[in-house]
Amino acid sequence: MKVIKAYLNEVEEYVPGEFYKLELPCFMVVIYQVKQYKVDFIILDSRVQLGEGEKGLGEYVYKALDEMYLIIGVAKRSFHSNAEYVREVRRE
Repeated sequence: MKVIKAYLNEVEEYVPGEFYKLELPCFMVVIYQVKQYKVDFIILDSRVQLGEGEKGLGEYVYKALDEMYLIIGVAKRSFHSNAEYVREVRRE
């Protein structure tokens, strides 16, 4: 396994409903380093879709990478309106 770290000096402030503006630049700094390796998919600690027409951080990452990689989002809870895109996984 390869561990890649990156640091940013400045990030956007958190704005409710615009979480991606804070997190997207952080993910992209790491992902640009990952592009030199063969990547089949990316797993994010975030939602990809929030529901009908509502993007999650994963969709912003997907678009920022020109839709080149499969993005798998892992979240603690699902949004009520995204049942089409969600697969529940439980651990015991």
